[in-house]
Formats: sequence, C-alpha cells, structure tokens
Amino acid sequence: MLRIGPEDQWFAAERDSGRLDVTFTGLIPRQEVPGWACQAIMGAVCDDGQKDSGPRVLPEFLAMDMPVLVRDTVRTDLAAYVVPETGLIVDDAGPFAFHEAFEFIRSNPGTFQPRRYYYEHFTLGQAVARIRHLIEEARRVK
Repeated sequence: MLRIGPEDQWFAAERDSGRLDVTFTGLIPRQEVPGWACQAIMGAVCDDGQKDSGPRVLPEFLAMDMPVLVRDTVRTDLAAYVVPETGLIVDDAGPFAFHEAFEFIRSNPGTFQPRRYYYEHFTLGQAVARIRHLIEEARRVK
C-alpha cells in the first residue's frame, strides 16, 4: 500500500504490525498526484477530521471507479459518498477494523460500482436537478 502524504499513526500501526506493507511518499507536488492515483485499486481517506473538513477526493475516487475506504472521523456527509456500492466506512476503534475493510475491498473488486453511483448522484445534471428542487421547495415555503 502506498500512503501519499506524511507518515501517520494509523498507517504506521498497520506497517509495524506486519498486516500491510505501507510505503509513505511524504508530500508530493499536486501535479504528480494523478499519476499515482491512476495506479490505485481503491481510495482511502483516513484524515482525523482536523485538517480537511470535506475531502474533495471522495467524489474523485468514485469518478475514477475506485471503491473507497473512509475512516468515520472524516468530516463530511459520508452517507452521500460511502454506500454499499461504493465502499466501506471504518470506525476509529483501531487499525484492525481498517485492515479487515482494506482486505475485503481488495479481495472483492466486483462488489463495488463506484463510477455508476457517481454518475447517478454527482454529475452536473444531478447537481442542477438538486438545486432546482431546492429552489422550488424554497418558493413553496414563502
């Protein structure tokens, strides 16, 4: 597993336990991220909620047809992005729950349909329809 970014306790615990072979890249230039991402089989978002209040990378992973593994400490509407057809949410109980979820996603690639879900929920047409609905609802309230 490749961890783009600095070493953190979650991934270090996985590496140190021997459950996952984790390599840390450290911070890399933004323009290099797509090259690394295109080699991935899943996207993991494990921020503790202190640094990134709504990771934009979740819909990007879905659009790239990558299932997602997300720690429940991530501050965003996880239910909008992580459903049975897109990936798994792990609680903050510890690395073992993360490891199990990681292994499940890795060993069951056909279980998830993230790109289909993305097209059904997050395309421009879907956003326009949602905004139109909200405007109509607001007009009715007046």
